[in-house]
Amino acid sequence: MLWVTTPSGKKWSLMQPRSEDVVVSDIAHNLAYQVRFNGSCGQYTVAEHSCHVHDEAVRQNLPPEWCFLALLHDAHEAYIGDITTPVTCALDLLLVEAGVTLNDRSLNQVLTLLKTRTDRAIFEALGLDHFSLPGKAYHTVRTLDATALRVEREALFPAALADPQSTYGDASQASFHPACWSAHKARQYFLDRIARYTSDSFSKKFSLHTAR
Repeated sequence: MLWVTTPSGKKWSLMQPRSEDVVVSDIAHNLAYQVRFNGSCGQYTVAEHSCHVHDEAVRQNLPPEWCFLALLHDAHEAYIGDITTPVTCALDLLLVEAGVTLNDRSLNQVLTLLKTRTDRAIFEALGLDHFSLPGKAYHTVRTLDATALRVEREALFPAALADPQSTYGDASQASFHPACWSAHKARQYFLDRIARYTSDSFSKKFSLHTAR
């Protein structure tokens, strides 16, 4: 089976995702019920994380399109789930143990392709032209994401579990603290933010396509 069912009843194709199948409430719902760190940190959702990364982008007065990208940087997880980095690395090593040739077949590369296809469908549906965004936009959002990760680890995990060799972003540069919103609140807050970028007035002002 190469598709998943969304809360709105859509059949989402994993191999050929389509922008016409994107429903904003599906993304908000799924991210609000998905917890970070494989659930080890309790009720801290991907939706809340996305809101914090977005708010940091706004605080830094980044271009609106970049802030929109920050809000949607994990939106693909609404359809393909959150496969944690340690699991990805472990599976790559298992491929080596199994004697699988890694040329163009490593799990990281495959997952990146899956995420990229999903992101493109989402961005197209919501009017964000990813082709027009400079590489610096993606680099900046990755830095904000890394900073948020550092803040979250320090706030949500006991000191004994902290990684002393961490190369994550500088937590001192962040202005938020994980609040562990309820799923209902995380869903609504995510929708509130996404509404800023999907209105006709915003689309016209910033030359974005009108969202479906």
